[in-house]
Amino acid sequence: MNSFKYFAYGSNLSLYRLVCSCPSAKKFCNGQLSGYKLSFGRFSKGWKGGVASIEESISDRVCGVIWDIPDTELPALDLQEDLGGSQPYNDPSPQYLEAIVDGAITNELDNEYLQKLKDTKTNGNTEITKLMLKVADLKEKMHPG
Repeated sequence: MNSFKYFAYGSNLSLYRLVCSCPSAKKFCNGQLSGYKLSFGRFSKGWKGGVASIEESISDRVCGVIWDIPDTELPALDLQEDLGGSQPYNDPSPQYLEAIVDGAITNELDNEYLQKLKDTKTNGNTEITKLMLKVADLKEKMHPG
């Protein structure tokens, strides 16, 4: 089966989020992209706030996970990523940031980067959506207790 490598730096750091669209994804390794920084450039109805993007920044880096995903799951990933259009936005919801931080901890990204994630300002919107419930349900099923 053919597959591709996918660099995740947002909510897809969390396996629980990624398997919503790509159930066969397997971790390949951790990685980083130098000369870029994490930003939250567009709004997501599913997360009720800004979602991760990257922008050039010479002195920064973005840490993440490189996943190995079967080619057959690329359309589902593209749909999840909603690669068409964007609406400017700045702050992620607390739940979205929690998914990123959870993924960073689970995948053992370095402590300095983890702290930077934890220090990210959120929009304070605690409204729960279907997507958030689905991620929480998968997390409970994959790791009960």
